[in-house]
Amino acid sequence: MKSWLALSLACATAACAPSVQVTVEPGADFSAYGTYAVVPSPESTAFVQRVVEETVSAELDRRGYSAAPVGRNDLLVVVRSRAAPASRQVFAETPGGCCEVEEYIAKALVIEIFDAARGVRIFRGATESELDSTSEQEVGAAIRRSVRAILTELPAGSPTPIAQ
Repeated sequence: MKSWLALSLACATAACAPSVQVTVEPGADFSAYGTYAVVPSPESTAFVQRVVEETVSAELDRRGYSAAPVGRNDLLVVVRSRAAPASRQVFAETPGGCCEVEEYIAKALVIEIFDAARGVRIFRGATESELDSTSEQEVGAAIRRSVRAILTELPAGSPTPIAQ
C-alpha cells in the first residue's frame, strides 16, 4: 500500500510537457452551466488530491464557473490519476552494446465533466507524461501544468450560476 501512495505522489511529476487529448460533446452549451463540484481521485495521496482540487477550482473559476456543494451544482468534475512503472530501450553507446533500458514512471491524469442533472459526460481531457521526481515542489508544478493543459480547451461558463 505504501508503494502505491508513493507512486500516487509521484504521479504528478512530469519530465516534459504533457500530451493532451480533449473531447467536448458536440452541441454542449457551456453557457448554460454556472456551478461545479469536484470529485477527487480516490487513489491519489492527500497532497495530490489537494493540489488537483485547488488547480481545477482555480481554472474553472477563471472560466466563469463557481464552486457549489454536490446537489446544487450544474457540473460534476471527476478527476482520476494513474501511475505505473515503464521501461523502453534507447540507443546509447554502452560498453557492452548499443542499447540501454531506461526506466521511468508513466502518468495519466483524466478530467471528466458531467452535466449533473442529466448524468451525461460533456467534456473529457487526458494527459500522459513521464515522471522523474517525487519532490512535492516538482509534483505540485507538474499537476498544475497537466490540469491547465487539459482545461485550456474548456469553454467558458455562465457568469450567473443556474443551480437551485
